[in-house]
Amino acid sequence: MRARYGISVVFFLTAFASNLAAQAISVGVFRPDGVAVDAPEVSTVIDVEYGATGDGRLNTATFVWSEAPCPAAVKIKFFRPDGTRLKYLEERGPYDVVPANPRRRVQNVVLNPPVSVRRGDLIGITSLTSCGRPTLHEGGTIFIVPGDGRQDVTPPAALPRLGQVEVTASNTALNLLNGRFLITSFAQIPRIGAREIGWPVPVNDRFGYFSLPGFTGDPAFPEIVVKMADATGLPGPLGGNFWLFYSSLTDTRYFLTVTDTRTQVTRDYLYYDVPPEGFPFCGGADTTTFH
Repeated sequence: MRARYGISVVFFLTAFASNLAAQAISVGVFRPDGVAVDAPEVSTVIDVEYGATGDGRLNTATFVWSEAPCPAAVKIKFFRPDGTRLKYLEERGPYDVVPANPRRRVQNVVLNPPVSVRRGDLIGITSLTSCGRPTLHEGGTIFIVPGDGRQDVTPPAALPRLGQVEVTASNTALNLLNGRFLITSFAQIPRIGAREIGWPVPVNDRFGYFSLPGFTGDPAFPEIVVKMADATGLPGPLGGNFWLFYSSLTDTRYFLTVTDTRTQVTRDYLYYDVPPEGFPFCGGADTTTFH
Protein backbone atom coordinates (compact mmCIF):
# COMPACT_ATOMS: atom_id res chain seq x y z
CA MET A 1 0.00 0.00 0.00
CA ARG A 2 5.93 2.47 8.09
CA ALA A 3 5.27 4.62 10.71
CA ARG A 4 6.45 8.04 9.49
CA TYR A 5 4.51 10.57 7.48
CA GLY A 6 4.63 9.77 3.84
CA ILE A 7 2.47 8.59 1.10
CA SER A 8 3.14 5.64 -1.04
CA VAL A 9 1.96 5.43 -4.60
CA VAL A 10 1.98 1.84 -5.63
CA PHE A 11 0.99 0.40 -8.95
CA PHE A 12 1.25 -3.02 -10.50
CA LEU A 13 1.01 -2.93 -14.26
CA THR A 14 1.34 -5.65 -16.83
CA ALA A 15 2.18 -5.60 -20.51
CA PHE A 16 0.92 -8.58 -22.49
CA ALA A 17 2.35 -9.97 -25.67
CA SER A 18 -0.15 -12.76 -25.08
CA ASN A 19 -1.96 -14.20 -22.11
CA LEU A 20 0.83 -16.73 -21.63
CA ALA A 21 3.68 -14.21 -21.93
CA ALA A 22 2.92 -11.69 -19.22
CA GLN A 23 5.62 -9.45 -17.84
CA ALA A 24 5.14 -7.61 -14.57
CA ILE A 25 5.50 -3.83 -14.56
CA SER A 26 5.30 -2.07 -11.21
CA VAL A 27 5.17 1.46 -9.85
CA GLY A 28 5.72 1.70 -6.11
CA VAL A 29 5.20 -0.86 -3.38
CA PHE A 30 1.82 -2.15 -2.23
CA ARG A 31 1.21 -2.73 1.50
CA PRO A 32 -2.40 -2.38 2.66
CA ASP A 33 -1.85 -0.91 6.13
CA GLY A 34 -0.78 2.37 7.74
CA VAL A 35 -2.35 5.57 9.09
CA ALA A 36 -4.00 8.52 7.35
CA VAL A 37 -1.72 11.21 5.96
CA ASP A 38 -1.77 14.66 7.54
CA ALA A 39 -1.96 16.62 4.27
CA PRO A 40 -3.98 19.62 3.04
CA GLU A 41 -7.69 18.93 2.55
CA VAL A 42 -7.37 19.08 -1.24
CA SER A 43 -3.96 17.94 -2.43
CA THR A 44 -2.14 15.46 -4.65
CA VAL A 45 0.59 13.18 -3.36
CA ILE A 46 3.06 11.94 -5.98
CA ASP A 47 5.51 9.10 -5.49
CA VAL A 48 8.68 10.35 -7.18
CA GLU A 49 10.85 7.36 -6.27
CA TYR A 50 9.09 4.29 -7.67
CA GLY A 51 8.46 4.92 -11.34
CA ALA A 52 7.00 2.46 -13.80
CA THR A 53 9.45 -0.32 -14.60
CA GLY A 54 8.12 -0.71 -18.14
CA ASP A 55 5.45 0.25 -20.65
CA GLY A 56 1.85 -0.88 -20.27
CA ARG A 57 -1.86 -0.02 -20.07
CA LEU A 58 -3.79 0.23 -16.82
CA ASN A 59 -7.49 -0.56 -16.50
CA THR A 60 -8.04 -0.87 -12.74
CA ALA A 61 -6.74 0.89 -9.66
CA THR A 62 -6.78 -0.15 -6.02
CA PHE A 63 -6.12 2.29 -3.20
CA VAL A 64 -6.28 2.35 0.59
CA TRP A 65 -8.44 5.06 2.18
CA SER A 66 -8.89 5.91 5.85
CA GLU A 67 -12.67 6.42 5.91
CA ALA A 68 -15.84 5.31 4.15
CA PRO A 69 -18.24 6.28 2.74
CA CYS A 70 -16.68 9.34 1.09
CA PRO A 71 -18.46 10.40 -2.14
CA ALA A 72 -16.35 11.83 -4.97
CA ALA A 73 -13.26 11.83 -2.76
CA VAL A 74 -10.38 10.53 -4.90
CA LYS A 75 -8.64 11.01 -8.23
CA ILE A 76 -5.74 9.02 -9.66
CA LYS A 77 -3.19 11.09 -11.63
CA PHE A 78 -0.23 10.30 -13.84
CA PHE A 79 3.00 12.25 -14.41
CA ARG A 80 6.11 11.88 -16.60
CA PRO A 81 9.54 13.11 -15.51
CA ASP A 82 10.76 15.78 -17.96
CA GLY A 83 13.99 17.44 -16.93
CA THR A 84 13.44 19.14 -13.58
CA ARG A 85 9.65 19.01 -13.79
CA LEU A 86 6.93 16.39 -13.68
CA LYS A 87 4.77 16.64 -16.80
CA TYR A 88 1.07 16.10 -16.12
CA LEU A 89 -0.35 13.32 -18.32
CA GLU A 90 -3.94 12.55 -17.36
CA GLU A 91 -6.24 11.60 -14.51
CA ARG A 92 -9.18 9.35 -13.73
CA GLY A 93 -12.01 10.00 -11.29
CA PRO A 94 -13.38 11.35 -9.11
CA TYR A 95 -14.14 8.07 -7.37
CA ASP A 96 -16.46 7.38 -4.48
CA VAL A 97 -15.04 5.59 -1.47
CA VAL A 98 -17.66 3.00 -0.54
CA PRO A 99 -17.89 1.17 2.80
CA ALA A 100 -14.80 -0.99 2.91
CA ASN A 101 -14.53 -4.67 3.66
CA PRO A 102 -14.10 -4.75 7.47
CA ARG A 103 -10.97 -6.80 7.06
CA ARG A 104 -9.30 -4.43 4.60
CA ARG A 105 -9.50 -0.68 3.86
CA VAL A 106 -9.03 -1.17 0.15
CA GLN A 107 -10.99 0.35 -2.74
CA ASN A 108 -10.95 -0.97 -6.29
CA VAL A 109 -11.96 1.29 -9.22
CA VAL A 110 -11.95 1.15 -13.01
CA LEU A 111 -9.66 3.38 -15.08
CA ASN A 112 -11.94 4.09 -18.01
CA PRO A 113 -10.56 4.52 -20.57
CA PRO A 114 -7.36 2.64 -19.70
CA VAL A 115 -4.22 4.70 -19.09
CA SER A 116 -1.03 4.12 -21.07
CA VAL A 117 2.25 4.57 -19.20
CA ARG A 118 5.92 4.47 -20.14
CA ARG A 119 8.89 3.30 -18.16
CA GLY A 120 9.61 5.84 -15.41
CA ASP A 121 6.12 7.41 -15.30
CA LEU A 122 4.84 8.36 -11.85
CA ILE A 123 1.54 8.02 -10.04
CA GLY A 124 -0.30 10.40 -7.73
CA ILE A 125 -3.43 10.20 -5.61
CA THR A 126 -5.58 13.29 -5.05
CA SER A 127 -7.74 13.91 -1.99
CA LEU A 128 -10.75 16.06 -2.98
CA THR A 129 -12.61 16.42 0.31
CA SER A 130 -12.15 16.42 4.07
CA CYS A 131 -13.56 12.90 4.20
CA GLY A 132 -10.70 10.46 4.65
CA ARG A 133 -7.08 10.45 3.52
CA PRO A 134 -4.61 8.09 1.85
CA THR A 135 -2.55 6.01 4.26
CA LEU A 136 1.07 6.53 5.28
CA HIS A 137 4.07 4.27 5.47
CA GLU A 138 7.76 4.60 6.19
CA GLY A 139 10.11 4.71 3.22
CA GLY A 140 9.88 6.18 -0.25
CA THR A 141 10.10 9.73 -1.56
CA ILE A 142 6.98 11.79 -2.14
CA PHE A 143 5.96 15.26 -3.27
CA ILE A 144 2.73 16.90 -2.05
CA VAL A 145 1.07 19.36 -4.43
CA PRO A 146 -1.69 21.58 -2.95
CA GLY A 147 -4.98 21.62 -4.82
CA ASP A 148 -6.49 19.57 -7.64
CA GLY A 149 -4.61 20.93 -10.63
CA ARG A 150 -4.00 19.51 -14.09
CA GLN A 151 -0.63 21.07 -14.72
CA ASP A 152 3.05 20.25 -14.70
CA VAL A 153 4.76 20.51 -11.32
CA THR A 154 8.36 21.07 -10.24
CA PRO A 155 9.40 19.27 -7.07
CA PRO A 156 12.15 20.73 -4.87
CA ALA A 157 15.69 19.64 -5.66
CA ALA A 158 15.96 17.70 -2.39
CA LEU A 159 12.81 15.84 -1.41
CA PRO A 160 12.44 14.44 2.11
CA ARG A 161 12.27 10.68 2.49
CA LEU A 162 8.79 10.18 3.82
CA GLY A 163 6.29 7.48 3.00
CA GLN A 164 4.13 6.13 0.21
CA VAL A 165 0.48 6.40 -0.72
CA GLU A 166 -1.36 3.12 -1.02
CA VAL A 167 -2.44 2.82 -4.63
CA THR A 168 -2.24 -0.07 -7.07
CA ALA A 169 -3.17 0.12 -10.73
CA SER A 170 -3.32 -2.97 -12.84
CA ASN A 171 -4.19 -4.38 -16.21
CA THR A 172 -3.74 -7.90 -14.90
CA ALA A 173 -7.51 -8.37 -14.83
CA LEU A 174 -9.54 -11.33 -15.95
CA ASN A 175 -12.41 -9.97 -18.07
CA LEU A 176 -15.62 -11.99 -17.87
CA LEU A 177 -19.16 -11.66 -19.28
CA ASN A 178 -18.19 -9.45 -22.19
CA GLY A 179 -15.95 -7.24 -20.06
CA ARG A 180 -18.71 -6.43 -17.56
CA PHE A 181 -16.58 -7.81 -14.70
CA LEU A 182 -12.88 -7.28 -14.01
CA ILE A 183 -11.25 -9.72 -11.60
CA THR A 184 -7.75 -9.33 -10.14
CA SER A 185 -5.85 -11.58 -7.78
CA PHE A 186 -2.95 -11.52 -5.36
CA ALA A 187 -1.37 -14.38 -3.42
CA GLN A 188 0.78 -14.45 -0.31
CA ILE A 189 3.54 -17.05 -0.61
CA PRO A 190 4.40 -17.90 3.02
CA ARG A 191 7.27 -20.20 2.13
CA ILE A 192 9.22 -17.36 0.54
CA GLY A 193 7.55 -14.43 2.32
CA ALA A 194 6.48 -12.74 -0.92
CA ARG A 195 3.33 -11.36 -2.51
CA GLU A 196 2.67 -12.38 -6.10
CA ILE A 197 0.22 -10.83 -8.52
CA GLY A 198 -2.01 -13.31 -10.33
CA TRP A 199 -1.76 -13.51 -14.12
CA PRO A 200 -5.16 -13.93 -15.85
CA VAL A 201 -5.65 -16.74 -18.34
CA PRO A 202 -9.13 -16.57 -19.92
CA VAL A 203 -10.63 -19.83 -21.13
CA ASN A 204 -13.88 -18.34 -22.45
CA ASP A 205 -16.18 -15.41 -21.66
CA ARG A 206 -17.45 -17.02 -18.43
CA PHE A 207 -14.44 -18.88 -17.09
CA GLY A 208 -10.74 -18.42 -16.53
CA TYR A 209 -7.97 -18.84 -14.01
CA PHE A 210 -4.96 -17.11 -12.50
CA SER A 211 -1.41 -18.39 -12.56
CA LEU A 212 1.46 -17.24 -10.34
CA PRO A 213 4.47 -17.19 -12.68
CA GLY A 214 6.56 -15.17 -10.25
CA PHE A 215 6.35 -18.14 -7.90
CA THR A 216 6.06 -21.16 -10.20
CA GLY A 217 7.85 -19.82 -13.28
CA ASP A 218 4.94 -21.04 -15.45
CA PRO A 219 2.40 -18.41 -16.65
CA ALA A 220 0.05 -21.16 -17.90
CA PHE A 221 -0.10 -23.21 -14.68
CA PRO A 222 -3.52 -22.79 -12.97
CA GLU A 223 -3.64 -21.74 -9.31
CA ILE A 224 -6.98 -19.93 -8.74
CA VAL A 225 -10.06 -20.76 -10.81
CA VAL A 226 -12.94 -18.31 -11.39
CA LYS A 227 -16.22 -18.53 -13.30
CA MET A 228 -19.23 -16.23 -13.60
CA ALA A 229 -22.75 -16.79 -14.88
CA ASP A 230 -25.45 -14.33 -15.94
CA ALA A 231 -28.55 -15.39 -14.00
CA THR A 232 -30.31 -12.04 -14.30
CA GLY A 233 -33.00 -13.58 -16.47
CA LEU A 234 -33.86 -16.38 -14.05
CA PRO A 235 -36.71 -16.14 -11.52
CA GLY A 236 -36.07 -15.67 -7.82
CA PRO A 237 -35.01 -16.37 -5.23
CA LEU A 238 -31.60 -17.14 -6.75
CA GLY A 239 -32.20 -15.50 -10.12
CA GLY A 240 -31.90 -11.84 -10.94
CA ASN A 241 -28.18 -11.53 -10.21
CA PHE A 242 -24.77 -12.43 -11.60
CA TRP A 243 -23.22 -15.51 -9.99
CA LEU A 244 -19.56 -15.81 -9.04
CA PHE A 245 -17.73 -19.04 -8.20
CA TYR A 246 -14.05 -19.39 -7.29
CA SER A 247 -11.74 -22.05 -5.94
CA SER A 248 -8.08 -22.60 -5.11
CA LEU A 249 -5.68 -25.10 -6.65
CA THR A 250 -2.82 -23.99 -4.41
CA ASP A 251 -1.88 -23.90 -0.73
CA THR A 252 -0.96 -20.19 -0.92
CA ARG A 253 -3.07 -17.51 0.73
CA TYR A 254 -4.90 -15.54 -1.92
CA PHE A 255 -7.57 -12.91 -2.45
CA LEU A 256 -9.69 -11.80 -5.39
CA THR A 257 -11.16 -8.39 -6.19
CA VAL A 258 -14.22 -8.34 -8.46
CA THR A 259 -15.42 -5.08 -10.02
CA ASP A 260 -18.66 -4.52 -11.93
CA THR A 261 -17.55 -1.98 -14.53
CA ARG A 262 -21.13 -0.81 -15.13
CA THR A 263 -22.23 -0.16 -11.53
CA GLN A 264 -18.73 0.25 -10.01
CA VAL A 265 -19.69 -2.22 -7.26
CA THR A 266 -16.58 -3.94 -5.93
CA ARG A 267 -16.07 -6.78 -3.51
CA ASP A 268 -13.03 -8.60 -2.15
CA TYR A 269 -12.96 -12.35 -1.62
CA LEU A 270 -10.32 -13.53 0.82
CA TYR A 271 -8.95 -16.98 1.49
CA TYR A 272 -10.02 -16.66 5.15
CA ASP A 273 -13.65 -15.96 4.23
CA VAL A 274 -14.16 -19.72 4.56
CA PRO A 275 -13.86 -21.76 7.77
CA PRO A 276 -10.28 -22.49 8.87
CA GLU A 277 -10.75 -26.19 8.14
CA GLY A 278 -11.31 -25.21 4.50
CA PHE A 279 -7.83 -23.69 4.17
CA PRO A 280 -5.73 -23.90 2.11
CA PHE A 281 -7.78 -25.46 -0.68
CA CYS A 282 -10.74 -23.14 -0.25
CA GLY A 283 -13.22 -21.41 -2.48
CA GLY A 284 -16.67 -19.92 -2.41
CA ALA A 285 -19.68 -18.57 -4.27
CA ASP A 286 -21.54 -15.26 -4.36
CA THR A 287 -24.98 -15.13 -5.97
CA THR A 288 -26.29 -11.92 -4.38
CA THR A 289 -23.75 -9.05 -4.58
CA PHE A 290 -23.84 -8.19 -8.28
CA HIS A 291 -27.30 -7.19 -9.60
